Amino acid sequence: MRGRNALTEPVTVLVLMLMFGFAVYSLVYEGGEAEKRLSAEKSARMGARVAGSYVKVRLRQNDAADRISVEPNGLNGGDSIVIRNRFPEDPESGYDAWIYWADGELREVLAAPGETPAWEGANVIAKTGGFSAVMKDGAVSYDAGNAGVVGPPDTVSLRSAAEAGGR
Repeated sequence: MRGRNALTEPVTVLVLMLMFGFAVYSLVYEGGEAEKRLSAEKSARMGARVAGSYVKVRLRQNDAADRISVEPNGLNGGDSIVIRNRFPEDPESGYDAWIYWADGELREVLAAPGETPAWEGANVIAKTGGFSAVMKDGAVSYDAGNAGVVGPPDTVSLRSAAEAGGR
């Protein structure tokens, strides 16, 4: 009888140690997964804020008559904000800046006036979940991948549209 009791204690200790080890492993694994989810959400929020802020600044910087429009891009058919930069001394010269979304990134590319941009030469602004824009009644409403992440889509009322309507 004594032999059985002597074997029971080490087996019980071994089982308890295995259970404790499994519990610690599970806790560490789940903690790592939670950290990955939090990090991904934080990156999505940061990308949406950077993209939204960039678009808002570019719209306000270039708020002049007939300089801003929303057009479909030739790359993927999505929305693009097109900013026409012309030199006053030579209106035929200058460049167009296209802000568009492709492959999970908000991008900006420059092109000659009226020309199709070389899409592969674009600069990455931020990683976002998408981009859409609408121009209506002198305002540009856009979602730079932030709807549901950092709030509703943004709208920038163009002063140049209000000034043109007041003349």
